[in-house]
Amino acid sequence: MVGRAALGALLKPFASAANFKARMRVVLPHLRDRLGHRRGTRLLMG
Repeated sequence: MVGRAALGALLKPFASAANFKARMRVVLPHLRDRLGHRRGTRLLMG
């Protein structure tokens, strides 16, 4: 889940290297799950 503090970094990933790294920390696990499992594996409430 993404917190309010991390939202700015995720919305502008190319503004800095730290923002890009934060974006990849969220996107890469999602891509890995989608390649390995049809529906993904991330579970959220709501």
